[in-house]
Amino acid sequence: MKILFLPILQIPTGHHAVADSLISSIKKRRDNIECSKVDVFSYANPSLEKFLRSTYLRWIRRFPNSYGRIYLDTMHASRRDKTFGVLKIFAKHMKRLLEEEKPDLIVCTSSIPSHILEILLDTGYTTAPIVNVYTDFWMNNLWGITYADYHLVTDQTFKETVLKVGPKEPSRVYVTGIPVDERYMEPKPVEQNKLQPEILVSGGSMGLVGAKKVVQQIESMSGHGYSVTALCGRNKKLYENISHSNTDVKPIPYIHSSEAMNRLYDRCGAIITKPGGVTMSECLHKRLPAFIHGELPGQEEVNKNYLMERGLVHSLDWNQPLIQQLDRFFLDDEEVQAWRKRVDEYLAEIEMPYWEAMLKIIDEVEKG
Repeated sequence: MKILFLPILQIPTGHHAVADSLISSIKKRRDNIECSKVDVFSYANPSLEKFLRSTYLRWIRRFPNSYGRIYLDTMHASRRDKTFGVLKIFAKHMKRLLEEEKPDLIVCTSSIPSHILEILLDTGYTTAPIVNVYTDFWMNNLWGITYADYHLVTDQTFKETVLKVGPKEPSRVYVTGIPVDERYMEPKPVEQNKLQPEILVSGGSMGLVGAKKVVQQIESMSGHGYSVTALCGRNKKLYENISHSNTDVKPIPYIHSSEAMNRLYDRCGAIITKPGGVTMSECLHKRLPAFIHGELPGQEEVNKNYLMERGLVHSLDWNQPLIQQLDRFFLDDEEVQAWRKRVDEYLAEIEMPYWEAMLKIIDEVEKG
């Protein structure tokens, strides 16, 4: 059996991380499954993908508010609207890719290839069964729902949303949470000292882009009972600035290994980060308190609203000292216990591990 995984662009985003986690878990349990991962933009034209990637990164770095406004206007509207005609030009490339790969199952970890497949299928073309694996805590309007055969969603509310606009068979919508590497689903080996925890500061693969205030605040934490490790991602300038600063903050460049990242999670007592879907899912499984230092307008903004409504994360107020905000949480036993209860309630909604859902889907497809 051959499975084709479809993330988007050549950026180490959650779309790729989820695809990699799915592939790793499947191969661990089935040695007769062939898995391939392809970005349709790179497949269509590598130069075009490079242009789209660089344009996207410049846009969110320099004009994040305009990106967020356009994103929410088009992707988070109150109605589903098939107005993304620009993606029609990639339908022929998707068709050629499918005819070359000949997959028995297609897994979309991004809404863009899912939408391109829907455009192709609208023409009468037939494909192998399609699985949508959602990497945020909500469903944007670009996801192809009409023809998707299976769905891996975050929680029961998400499942209800999918059932309203997509398949009417609840058995084909699996509540798995956002898939993360299995290492992150292992419990922490020891309880951290809640009075003086190590704080991990992260801004995603690009580092703390545009977050000068974050760096200034974490540098001020030295000597106040907290040790701080800053994940700088691929932001070399940030790494150099922290390395040469007169503080005890320890900078770390981009971490490629999930094993190394898991060890870092295990030794930390909290994380200051952005609300990316995969990062938040990792923190929830590790039961790692998360403090949001900022978010990209758009999908991260919606993620943050969801997580805040459920009381799963804390939003930092930059008009108040960071130390005081951390102390308010760690020194309040009732709040710590209430937060742990809310995390347990969220995790209890997961019906089965994502790999179990994928194996069920594989078995069903193989049986025809």
